[in-house]
Amino acid sequence: MPIAASLDTLSGDEKRDKVTTQLNSITMFGALAFRYQHWLTGNSKISKSRFIDHVSLAIEAQANVNSTPDPTR
Repeated sequence: MPIAASLDTLSGDEKRDKVTTQLNSITMFGALAFRYQHWLTGNSKISKSRFIDHVSLAIEAQANVNSTPDPTR
């Protein structure tokens, strides 16, 4: 999945487990699918460039979300 690969590449976090990457990519895919559908139907006043820029920033921000359990707790 391209989103998961992007998240893994951007994270740089050695303590990240695969479940975290899967959860993050599912979150991003669901949100993007909903917004993209809205944009495609012409119901959105958001420009294509603004949409692409926002998606890129959202993926970069999501890469830092890490719910990997801490074994010391």
